[in-house]
Amino acid sequence: MRPRDYVIGKLAGMCVLVGMIYMAGPLVLAISRLGLADSTDQLIELLPVIPKAFAIGALGTLAFASVPLGFSALIPNPRYAMATWAAYYLIVGGMAYVISRITESGAAALDIAASLDRVAYWLYDLQLVWGRAKRIDAGMALFSLLAHSGVSIGILVWQVRRAHLRGIGGS
Repeated sequence: MRPRDYVIGKLAGMCVLVGMIYMAGPLVLAISRLGLADSTDQLIELLPVIPKAFAIGALGTLAFASVPLGFSALIPNPRYAMATWAAYYLIVGGMAYVISRITESGAAALDIAASLDRVAYWLYDLQLVWGRAKRIDAGMALFSLLAHSGVSIGILVWQVRRAHLRGIGGS
């Protein structure tokens, strides 16, 4: 098995599991909204809801599938890897939000959930009144999500390739 195949399989498996939450839920809601349309004209007007829900679901799936895999690739003990991921998600995200409130900056983009919220608000042209995502620019939030995923996949590729070169897992 090539390292690339292993990484793709691992990421695909996590995406299937996480996608059941982040993809299926929004798509079912979007399709349900289309079913509640009063007329064909309103149905056609609401059709862009489906690709928007798909985009947010895909972005959330990618972020919440790849970042935990990155932590598990860095830390060999599964218990410690899970604890580190939880600490990053809860503590670093919370600290970034507090820092962004104090400094009036977009530091809250380090919070994955807040960044995902901000991109969703931007896609649906909704105005933010309050919440963690208020101080984040939509472009910065999208960049943060893609950077989190890219760095995590990079770490996973690096660790798998390193193990492969050492002869671990080979036949």
